[in-house]
Amino acid sequence: DVNISAVYDYYLYMKRTEAQDNYLYFYNKNFIININSDVLDIVTNNEKFIKNIKTSIISYDKYHE
Repeated sequence: DVNISAVYDYYLYMKRTEAQDNYLYFYNKNFIININSDVLDIVTNNEKFIKNIKTSIISYDKYHE
């Protein structure tokens, strides 16, 4: 199981410290999450999961939805 708040905290840490070339992948049979210094990529067909992520993030680039 993935603790979403831990993933989000790691993402914020990397963004805050302007980390270079850091990345983190989580995956299981339902989704893949890729985090690097300026991008949070999620690949899944679980619409509820995506909606929860979107509502927990205050601002994000909607261009690449």
